[in-house]
Amino acid sequence: MTREEILSHVDHTLLKPEATWPQIQTLCDEAIANHTASVCINTCYVKQAVEYMAGRIPVCCVVGFPLGAMDTKSKAFEAKTAIENGAAEVDMVINIGWAMLIFLAAYLANVAFSLWYNIKILHESFDKDKLIASGLKILTFVVGLTLLCTAITTLPLFANQVGWAIPEEYSDLFADLIIIGAVLLVACKYIKEAFTKFVAILNAKTEGGIENE
Repeated sequence: MTREEILSHVDHTLLKPEATWPQIQTLCDEAIANHTASVCINTCYVKQAVEYMAGRIPVCCVVGFPLGAMDTKSKAFEAKTAIENGAAEVDMVINIGWAMLIFLAAYLANVAFSLWYNIKILHESFDKDKLIASGLKILTFVVGLTLLCTAITTLPLFANQVGWAIPEEYSDLFADLIIIGAVLLVACKYIKEAFTKFVAILNAKTEGGIENE
């Protein structure tokens, strides 16, 4: 790909909370000069940026940045206001707590369906060792996630040491995406396993019903 093609897919971004309007103007000018896909900014400057751009480059904004730790109505209001002010794209940050809740719900559903399937369908006796192993899996995941968070936190420091400076706003966003992605990826695994066990239970009950007839 050429430089121009790469830049045409880049959202030129400035998300520092202390960013001033002159800095946003400079961002816009750079985006126009380099023909980027958009400028990505906080919602407080969307209206001014849209008027300044006058249709030359789309204006993208973030909602609930950086933690996503607010209720849905607040995010919806912020997104609605941004769209009314002319935002062409809205990137909403998911609540990290919700990602953890999805993981826990998926894991507990998987454990419940597995216990039901093993005891009621396969007629296996309750295995305390398996329950302990399940608890250890949770502990391993929590420890692994903690180590991942630590590694991500120190990544910008390492990058600066080797000369690969990462802008502060990008490092925060990168860290959130990695953590949320890891949690949801593991949650998807347990959702799939829980669904498989649930289908097996339904199939076993159907077959049992047919045999009884």
